[in-house]
Amino acid sequence: MKKLWLLATLFLMPAFAHHSAAGFDYTKTLSADGTLKQFRWASPHSTALVEVTGADGKPADLSFISVAPSGYVRQGFRPGDFKPGEKVSISWHPSRTGGQVGVLATMKLADGRTFKEGDSQATSYGQ
Repeated sequence: MKKLWLLATLFLMPAFAHHSAAGFDYTKTLSADGTLKQFRWASPHSTALVEVTGADGKPADLSFISVAPSGYVRQGFRPGDFKPGEKVSISWHPSRTGGQVGVLATMKLADGRTFKEGDSQATSYGQ
C-alpha cells in the first residue's frame, strides 16, 4: 500500500506544482496600457505577450498567464478577438521575483470589451 501511495504522489506532484500560486503576488495589482504582440488561446492556460513602455521610456515585453479558453468563451470572447497590434489596457498580479511576468487580471480591448479573470468562473491560481 505504501508503494502505491508513493507512486500516486509522484504522478500528482507535477499537477500541484503546475497550479502553484507561490510565484505571484495576489496582494498587488499593476496596470498599464500597451500593444498586444501575441495571444495564445490554449489549454490549460492562455497566455498573452504585451509590449508596454518601461520606466526607462523604452519598450518592454510583459508575459502573462491566464485562464483556459473556456473562461474567455464564458465571457463571450473568441480566438479572433485578440489581434496582434491592437492597443490594450491590462492589469495583472506580478511575479514575486520582479520578473516581466504575471497573472492576467483584466484586459480591455480596443473595442471596449474587458476580460476579467474573476468573471470567468474558472479555477483561479491560488485565490
